[in-house]
Parts: sequence; C-alpha cells; structure tokens
Amino acid sequence: MTSYDNQLMTKLDLHTGKRSTIQGADVLAVIRAPLEQYPPSLNQVKLLAQAGLRVAVVDTQHSDYSEYPFPYQENVLRFHVGPHVQLFKERSPNLLVRMIRGQLFHRRTQSLIRRLKPKVVIAYDPNGMEAVGRIWNCTRPPILIWHFHELFLNSKATGFFTRRAIRFSSEQANQADTIVFPDRHRADFFCNENRTKSKPLIVMNCPPRLDILPENTLPQHMTQFGVSPQAPIIYFQGWIGPSRCFEAIIQSMPHWPADAVLVLVGPVASEYRDQLQSLANTIGVKSRVIFIAAVPYKDLAGLTVGATLGLSILSDAVEKDLSWKFSAGSTNKRFEYMSVGVPQVANQGPGMQEIIEQTGAGALVNPTDPSDIGQTIARLLKDRILLQAMSINARQAHLTQYCLEKQCRDLMAQIQQAVQTEMRSR
Repeated sequence: MTSYDNQLMTKLDLHTGKRSTIQGADVLAVIRAPLEQYPPSLNQVKLLAQAGLRVAVVDTQHSDYSEYPFPYQENVLRFHVGPHVQLFKERSPNLLVRMIRGQLFHRRTQSLIRRLKPKVVIAYDPNGMEAVGRIWNCTRPPILIWHFHELFLNSKATGFFTRRAIRFSSEQANQADTIVFPDRHRADFFCNENRTKSKPLIVMNCPPRLDILPENTLPQHMTQFGVSPQAPIIYFQGWIGPSRCFEAIIQSMPHWPADAVLVLVGPVASEYRDQLQSLANTIGVKSRVIFIAAVPYKDLAGLTVGATLGLSILSDAVEKDLSWKFSAGSTNKRFEYMSVGVPQVANQGPGMQEIIEQTGAGALVNPTDPSDIGQTIARLLKDRILLQAMSINARQAHLTQYCLEKQCRDLMAQIQQAVQTEMRSR
C-alpha cells in the first residue's frame, strides 16, 4: 500500500488507483492499535489533515476494522504494522509472538521518524510512547507530544510488555514537550504521581463540530424489533461492559414508562450479553432490552440523533480503575450525545457537574442506585418541555465548547507553530 524512498512517500489512492508522492511529513501519529478503534485519535488526525498538515499514521491492523476504514484523505498516509494473519491469528498470542509484534512496531515507527523527519510526533498510548521514546538517542523530533487517552497505571492485570511501556511513559513523561489528557482529574493524578513538571493540556474527547444534524436512521432499526415510533428510546452507544452500570440500569426499568425501551449499540461479549438478558428476563423487561451490533463510526450519529435520552453512566465500583472514576472529559458518548442534541443521564463524579448540569444538557444520578436512575429517567420522560430545553442546551454546548475544534485550539496552535518555525528555518 505504501513505500518510501528516502523522504519521498508514495501512496496508492484506493478510489482512483493512482499513486501520489508526498515529501516528508509535518506530523507523525503513533498508536499501537487500529486508528479506527479510537475515535478521539481518528478525529484528531482528520482535524490535522483538514488544517493542511501532512500527516502520517503508524498503527496496527485488525480484521475487525477492515469493514469501516479511515476515509481517504489526500494528505494522510497510513502505515500498518501487522499482525499478519498466519502469524497472529490466535486470540491470545504467546510471548514470542508478542515480542515479534512489538519489535516490528518499534522498528517501523523509528524508521518513519528517520525517513519522514516529522516536525511533530504525537504518541497516543504507552506502547506508542515507548516506540517513539527509544529513538531519542538517534533522531529526536522537534516537538514530541504524548497524548494520554487513558489513565494508564502499572497494573499487574496487563502483560509484561504493556507494563514496561506504562512504566516508561510514566518515568519519561518529562521528556515530552507536551502531555495531553482528556480529563483534568486524570491529568492532576498522573502529574502528582509521577512528579511531572510541565502543565498538561486538557483536550476532552469531543467529536468534530457538527453544524447540520444527520438523517435519523434509528426508526428503521426499531421497526425490526416491533418498537412503536412513539416509544421513548433510552439509548447507549459504545463498549458494553460492567463499568457502564447496565445491571443497575436494567434494574431501574420498572420505574420507566411501560413502553420505554433500552437500546444498546456496540460490541458486547456473548457471556455478558447473556447475563444482562437473564437479568432483564428475571425483572420482566427482556423484550424491552434491545442489542444492536457496532456500526461504523461515520454512521453512528444517524442512530444517536433518534434517541429520546442518552446514557453515559459509569462507575469504578465494579472495575477498580481510576480511569472509570475520572471519566468526565474522556467518555466520547457524553459529547456525541451533545452533538446531536440528545439529553443524557450521566453519573455523578469529579467534573461531571460542569459538563452536564451547568450546561443544562442532562441530569446526574448515583450510578449504582437503580431507584435513582429509574426515577430520574421517568421524571425526564414525563416533562417534554424540560427534555426539549435540554436538547437545545446540549446542541449549544457542543457548538460553543464541547467540539473538537474548540478543545484542540491550543494544541493545534502549538503544532502549527512548530511546523511553521521549522519551515522558516530551512
């Protein structure tokens, strides 16, 4: 798909079949996962490209994301590093396979830095940070940015190589020119824990500004399940797991209007789905709990805009991880609901009042209290005037504050200044 000759990069346009050549890159984005798996990183790459910057991306391949790849853009280069199907087809690779995969990723990252000579390198996870950081003694980019989406800790639950990368990113954070977090509470904890000297930038995980609402595609899905067009739809999008409080949400459903349905859109382990369906059956609401498989990110807003209420309830009660406790600015769905004007019910916690209650975009609940969740949802569904006001407030908050362009303003200014300074010094 791509090849290089010194700093000249050749790219195949999948739409026209023609090849184009780009000399060097302004920004290299590094992520040890498929870019499509992390919408905040994907959206940031799009924003950089739309600003006229030449962006190269090094990530890994995964068959799960082959059906909805990153949309082609003229000034974005993709460099995928394995896994090759024959070598990495097993679900849990052994130690040797993980070593080979890590070495391939490190070598490709370092090779691209040397050959493309980017003015800015952004690493989005500890494995990417380690791959970039190991090259400091050879070729250090002018500007190095570590963009922490998660509050990575040296957890024994992760593998050896990931723990090593987490230690590296924590111990060497002061070597980066800028560190970025999506949530100020995560940033404060990380900086205090690691005695980080520089003040981090806060870039919440917001979607790009959506000036025109998409066409509502949710009704056609609901028709397949026999849901009335008038039925209130309580909606969740994203990974479906215990930290999202689905047990408490399902237990709250007896408080809801009898025709209200719970729609869950996203990937879910079959065992966990069975557990939720069994719980719903016990309570007597199984027919009102609907699962829809994950859809391409570009199509997600069309589903979301049709919801009556969005759910962004998280808790660290089940999975003892500070990333769940400090989640106010990191959870995509909070801001994706806002972008299409869907009021939401969210969890109480650090930073949540500012985002949800002060903007008037929704209501906060005790995430582990089914009664509080259910009564709050019932109250909102009965008050159509309040729901409409929350919808207007949510859209306004998105357009003026919680959109990617607003959140990335300082970061984009720093990147563009670095690129312009480098060009003037030639």
